[in-house]
Amino acid sequence: SRGLGDVYKRQVVDMAKNEHLFGYLKHCGGHYKVYLGDARLEISKQPYKKYGAILSTVYWSSTVPFHLYTKEALDMYLSKLEDGGYFSIIIPNHYFDFAPLFAAYNKTSPYKFHVIQEVGNPFFRTFVLKKEAEYMPPVDWQPLVDTGVEVWTDDFYNIFDVLKDPKNMRLTRDAKRFDLL
Repeated sequence: SRGLGDVYKRQVVDMAKNEHLFGYLKHCGGHYKVYLGDARLEISKQPYKKYGAILSTVYWSSTVPFHLYTKEALDMYLSKLEDGGYFSIIIPNHYFDFAPLFAAYNKTSPYKFHVIQEVGNPFFRTFVLKKEAEYMPPVDWQPLVDTGVEVWTDDFYNIFDVLKDPKNMRLTRDAKRFDLL
């Protein structure tokens, strides 16, 4: 029998396919497949092949899935990506800012993450990388600034690298929530 978690996962897929709610899948322009589960585990289970795009999301979470953003995990995702392919991560923007972490990864990789400046969406940040060493990104892809944060590994991470300013965090979140009511 299916558990409650499976029902919620199915609802997330149904919402993602609803073009009135999200545009990511309708812009794929061809064949795509949605895998439910932990991104790192699911993609590592796939037979060896190269993907044109990989999109990973962590919707509305107040936790940090450390294992998804380590150097080992990011290297594995890129190993499954064809040359010229795109890798994108959509992350809630409530309590954490992952820009320093992806900037740290940029120092270890020939491919560079950028952040897409999305107008009117304060709750999520989209980080994107094209698997092409000499790539001129579109103007709405902003470069990430190196802040001296160390790249996370399976053996090392530091939550303080990505934690937003705790003094202003609650006030900002509450103000945005009430603005939406």
